[in-house]
Amino acid sequence: MNLLERKPEPIFIIGAYRSGTSILTWALGQHPNILPLEETNWIYRLSIDLHYLYEIGTINGMRSHLSSIGISRKKFYEEFGKYINNFIISNKENMIKMGNREAVEKKIIPSDNFRLVRSHGDPKLRWVDGTPENSHYVYSLNMLFPKSKFIHIVRNPKKVAKSLMNFSTIGGINYKEDEAYQAWMRLIEDCVLAEQAFGSNKVLRIYHEDLESNPQSVVEKCLEFIGEEFSKDCFASSKRKNQ
Repeated sequence: MNLLERKPEPIFIIGAYRSGTSILTWALGQHPNILPLEETNWIYRLSIDLHYLYEIGTINGMRSHLSSIGISRKKFYEEFGKYINNFIISNKENMIKMGNREAVEKKIIPSDNFRLVRSHGDPKLRWVDGTPENSHYVYSLNMLFPKSKFIHIVRNPKKVAKSLMNFSTIGGINYKEDEAYQAWMRLIEDCVLAEQAFGSNKVLRIYHEDLESNPQSVVEKCLEFIGEEFSKDCFASSKRKNQ
C-alpha cells in the first residue's frame, strides 16, 4: 500500500508555549515509526483555508466544480490530508540531509538523544508535530486526519509565565506578565474544549511535572495511546529537562 492509500495517523502535541511540547515531540520522534516535526505552522493554516476553498467550490450548487463531482466537505479535507502526509513522509530524506548540512555549517555536535532518524531501517511512517498553535485548530486538523491523535501537555501557569517572561534567554522576546498568563489561558482553554468535544480516545492529557519526575511512565502512556510499542530511545530523549 502506498502513502496515498494509507489513512494518515499523525500525532499532535498541543498545549501552551514553554510547556514541554518540543521535548515530548522529540521524545516520541525517536521512535522507529515516528518522524519528529518540532513546529510546522503551515498545516493548521491550510486546514482553515480549506474551509473557505470548499465554500467557494460549492457556492453555486451543481454549477460549482466540487458539487458537480459530488465531493463532500469530509472527502475534500481527507484527500488533502493524504497528500500532506505523503508530502511529509516522502521528503524525510531531504529533511535529514538539510539538518545534517546545518549542523556542519554551524559546527553543532548532534546529541545522540535527538535524531530525526536513528537507523536507516526505521520505517518512520508516522509523524509528530509539536506546534503549540495547533491547540486552536484541533477540529480542522481532525478533519484533515480523522485517525490523528492529540496529546495535551499541561504545565503550571506560573512556571510557563516565568519562562515566557525570560524568553530572551533562548532568543525570543520577553512577555509581560499579563501577556504570559493570557497566552497560557488562550491555548489551554482551546485544548480543554478539544478534550470535551472529542473525548479521551482522541485527546490525551498529561502533565509536565509528571514528564519531569517519571518520564518513562509518561512516554509509555503516550505510546500506548497512539498505538505504538515502547522504545527505549523515546525514554532517553524524554529525560532532558525542559526550561
